[in-house]
Amino acid sequence: MFAVNQRQKLGFIRLEDIYYAPEVQPPTGGHDAVYYFHCREPGNNAREFCTLHIDLTCDEDSLFHSFNYQTRKSIRKMTSFEDLEIRILDSPDAEELNRFSAYYNHFASIKHIQACSRRLLDELLLMQRLVIIKALVREEVLCQYVYIEDEDRVVVYCGCTARLFDPVDKEKLQLICDSHRMLDFQAMLHFRRKGMRIFDFCGLVTENGQPVCASVNQYKLGFGGKPVKEYHFMHPLTLQGRIFCWAKAHRGGIG
Repeated sequence: MFAVNQRQKLGFIRLEDIYYAPEVQPPTGGHDAVYYFHCREPGNNAREFCTLHIDLTCDEDSLFHSFNYQTRKSIRKMTSFEDLEIRILDSPDAEELNRFSAYYNHFASIKHIQACSRRLLDELLLMQRLVIIKALVREEVLCQYVYIEDEDRVVVYCGCTARLFDPVDKEKLQLICDSHRMLDFQAMLHFRRKGMRIFDFCGLVTENGQPVCASVNQYKLGFGGKPVKEYHFMHPLTLQGRIFCWAKAHRGGIG
């Protein structure tokens, strides 16, 4: 659990964000309201979020054999592919973060999805909670991801593959897919060695609260794991915080 993004709204409403809290925290003073993200306990008017947790406490062989056939096949294939490099940056610098942001935001613009939050990434970089992992073939980045370390779990914050950047043939597309699976497996092993107990894929596509048969879900569920419910919500701490939260809730929630 950690707090970031302390700020003011309307010039006097003091806010902060808390990520990955096990429950609503006792007030510490100094803020009118808190935005909780990925809290394990629901608050008032909470928005449910379904994610996928992979247990890293088992041994490496058991972890590998918890994957489905296609995932294991890809990993075995890439184990003997000498041109693949998995590059792990446990302490990335600002320049490396700039490169990652440009890479991801290019992908996001093609997919018409939200860009990464550079403000959050910069704060987490200062807190030394960020890790960047890349899969490269002959120095070409095929996929890369940013991970957030939080106590005993690591969370996949954002990342992408190169499959949409340029026209790729079927062979290149398969190489990207196989490299992606190998990256995730090597990331799990790396964080397991660092003492992490949970690898959090940070999200499953759901419908009526249940995972649906979307390609992104099929990819993630290929690594086994357990779907887990978390919650996003605003929590007021003062009278003006309650007024602010009420107004936000009646305008569409915490977004």
